Amino acid sequence: MANEKNTANSLLNSLASSDLSAKSLADKWFAPAMYLLGAGIPLVLSFLYLFTLIKESWLAITAFGLRLFTQTSWDPIQNNYGVFTFIYGTLVTSFIAIIISLPLGIMVATFVYEYVPPNLRVTVRNSLDLLAGIPSVIYGLWGIFVLIPFLKRSVYPGLGVVFPPVQSAIGNSIFSASIVLSIMIMPILVSIIVEGFDTVPQSLREAMYGLGATRWEVTKHVVVGTTKPTIAAATLLALGRALGETMAVTMVIGNSNNPPSSFFAIFEPGQTISSLLANEFSEASGALYLSTLFELALVLLVLTSIVNILGILIVKRLKQSYGGQ
Repeated sequence: MANEKNTANSLLNSLASSDLSAKSLADKWFAPAMYLLGAGIPLVLSFLYLFTLIKESWLAITAFGLRLFTQTSWDPIQNNYGVFTFIYGTLVTSFIAIIISLPLGIMVATFVYEYVPPNLRVTVRNSLDLLAGIPSVIYGLWGIFVLIPFLKRSVYPGLGVVFPPVQSAIGNSIFSASIVLSIMIMPILVSIIVEGFDTVPQSLREAMYGLGATRWEVTKHVVVGTTKPTIAAATLLALGRALGETMAVTMVIGNSNNPPSSFFAIFEPGQTISSLLANEFSEASGALYLSTLFELALVLLVLTSIVNILGILIVKRLKQSYGGQ
């Protein structure tokens, strides 16, 4: 009887030891495997994107150098390629969109955080997040059939009295594209800014109220004042989205390859890097023409990557300043 009990105990001990060794082996390899999948795959894909664009655009890089970015003439038939017009259109539309959407985004985020009842706050935030999921072609159609007719009928006539160049605006312009972009990036701005508001310690708010501050003063100096890094990060991430937007911009910007008549010619038709690629990539013929388009795609990738990395670094610094919350 004792021998049978000893045998059973030894068998259980061997099973337990083998189970523990299997667990320790799984724990040993789990972290490296997850790290490889989580960090390795995005890095490999980013490297492949960058390598492919550099390889395909090398012909244009060696043929034009920096001269490509200073010229405005775009004539593929004569092999004249200047992309300053498209870089101008990309930067101007994105920055005007930020100028329009940033103050509105701060006001909407403040309304959601301060004035919406707590039982409705989640519903309102989810509704704003849904706007980010609307396909860009829908925004483009809205711009064509609603925004542009409204601008031509109600805005440009009155604005033309103060700024005469607006009188010749035809609707499809850099300004129209900027308005569409500002609406598209609004959900990103509001979502990130509200998350920043959530990190504000309640004790700071209560202390300000205890000192006799009004609700406006608490909102201005505590809620908004202490989340400036978050607002800066939201601005950069929204700018990265605006720089790479394609379909909606292509539908409303006018798609003109002509250089702007002046630096502030925002009411004229224009072209961005994304819209140019969408319009001409499928029709490109000739190695140099195609290589130039690849170089433009490389420029766009570098611009958006720099902006997004800056935004991520600001968010990381913000989390560290609040103790990783």
